Amino acid sequence: MPLHGVSKNIMSARQKETGYGTSQNPERFQQQDYLQLKKLLMTQNKLFRDEAFPPDQRSIGQDKLVPEKLAQVQWLRPRDLVTTPFFILDGASRFDFGQGDLGNCWFLASLGALTFHEEIFKLVVPQDQTCLGKDYCGLFHFRFWRFGKWVDVVIDDKLPTIERKPIFARSKDEREFWPALLEKAYAKYVKTSTLFLRHRIGELFDARDNLLPEYCRVCGSYADMTSGTPAEAMRDFTGGVHMCIQLSDPCPNLWNLLCRAGRSKTFMSCSSIPKKEATPGDMLPNGLVPGHAYTLTGLKQLQSQETMVNLVRLWNPWGHGEWIGDWSDKSPLWRDVSTKDREKCLTVQNDGEFW
Repeated sequence: MPLHGVSKNIMSARQKETGYGTSQNPERFQQQDYLQLKKLLMTQNKLFRDEAFPPDQRSIGQDKLVPEKLAQVQWLRPRDLVTTPFFILDGASRFDFGQGDLGNCWFLASLGALTFHEEIFKLVVPQDQTCLGKDYCGLFHFRFWRFGKWVDVVIDDKLPTIERKPIFARSKDEREFWPALLEKAYAKYVKTSTLFLRHRIGELFDARDNLLPEYCRVCGSYADMTSGTPAEAMRDFTGGVHMCIQLSDPCPNLWNLLCRAGRSKTFMSCSSIPKKEATPGDMLPNGLVPGHAYTLTGLKQLQSQETMVNLVRLWNPWGHGEWIGDWSDKSPLWRDVSTKDREKCLTVQNDGEFW
């Protein structure tokens, strides 16, 4: 039952006093308590099945897959896909994963940025989880920031697959599953409670989905992750605020601003301009993808002959597909910098990262 007036204020005050909604005591999404569920499952010797995000078409979403593909989907657990599955294998890196059959480059670009920040990563991706062994029960949880609170989201580990391969986020090493499981938790989590929205903004907006403001869209499936901005996911990973810079009219001190952001370990990303005639998967002649999000992973000032050159390093969440112009992996301009800088900066491989 929704709380109103004084009752709601008292409840909110009590929750703050007990630290409810903090990273140490996050709000339980949909009232699902990870520790209680795990204890029950271990006692009953059962594997978790999440009825709040069921392994069927409802969780994939409308019109995401053509009927022919949808008929092939099997929801399988990691242990059904590989002999020895791992939650995290040899640490977490942006090079662990690539984008699957889902237009959520905005989310994966933000995920790439998250891997640079170990403390925040461990907050979003709790480390007390495993895909095998005596503590395994098919139950996982992740934390996101929503409306001023940390929220703990519980999922099972059934993943949508075709021919025993995950459809959406895919790990480079098929034994590693944290990217696919985190993506699943986010697909479930972004279903902002309609009741919450009606209670908070019902007096200002009609609570029907199509009349809610853009920042309050009700989602709740993989398909609803299609299209978004990196700022949305970065906010949900950190609780931070964002700044958007239009490169068509950049500020005169842009380089200094980027360098300060880099020193303060700010999450950074950028997006290319969409083209009306482009179809998903298209590339421009220069190797960039129109309407696509990239992670900004590095900044470097180099001396090229007698000139100082400012370079930014970007990563494509596809895990491949790179810029082929000046300062790309095979650009002759690298011959004009010192051997030390060239060896430090240049890695010639199709991993989606480029200067």
